[in-house]
Amino acid sequence: MTVIARQLAISTSTVIRKLNDFRFKHD
Repeated sequence: MTVIARQLAISTSTVIRKLNDFRFKHD
């Protein structure tokens, strides 16, 4: 895995986690 691919994967998972937290707080 290249560094760019790893950075993309990390940022993507971070965004998904933040979205899930936001949704849980909203409900």
